[in-house]
Amino acid sequence: DAAGGLAIDLGCGNGWYLRKLAKRYPHLRGIGLDGFATNVAQASALAEAEGLGDRLRFSEWDIHHFTVDEPASLIAMNRALHHVWAERDNVFRILREHLAPGGAAVIWEPVWPADPSELRSHPRYRGIAFQNLSEHVQGNHFLRPEEIAEGLEEAGLTATIYRLVEGTEAVVVGRR
Repeated sequence: DAAGGLAIDLGCGNGWYLRKLAKRYPHLRGIGLDGFATNVAQASALAEAEGLGDRLRFSEWDIHHFTVDEPASLIAMNRALHHVWAERDNVFRILREHLAPGGAAVIWEPVWPADPSELRSHPRYRGIAFQNLSEHVQGNHFLRPEEIAEGLEEAGLTATIYRLVEGTEAVVVGRR
C-alpha cells in the first residue's frame, strides 16, 4: 500500500477481491481480468459505485495473452487455477514474469484430499466432492495444495501453503 503497488486478479469475477483490497489499502491500484464480459461489466460498475473506479480497472482477458505494463506486487487467482490447470506451465511462467521482486502470487483453491476416503468421512468435504463432479463435467478437477506449490516452485517461486476451514480450503503463496 505505501508504495502504491499494483494488484492483479486473474479470473476476477465481479471484482470482489480487488474492491476489498482497495477499500483497505487506499494507495493500492488494481487490474481485474476475467474471461466473461458480463463479469467485467459488473465489476466495473460496482467499483464505480463504491468510488474505486479511479484505482481499479477491469478487462476481458485470455490467460495465454496476458501482459501488463509494470510488474505486480500481487497476482491473485481465487478459485480460478483449476480452470486452467491443463496450461499450468504457462500460467506459472506468467505469474513469475509479471511479479515484481518480492511480489506474491496468491492462489486460493478448495482442497482435493490426498486420501479420497476423506470425501465420505469429513462433513466439509461432501460439498467439495459434489462441486468436483460438476467441475469434472466441465473438464476441470480440484487440486491438492502440494500440486500448486510444486508448480510455483518449478517456476522459480518460493511456495508456502496455508490451510483454512478445517483443511478444506488452501491459500498457496508463491513469492518471487
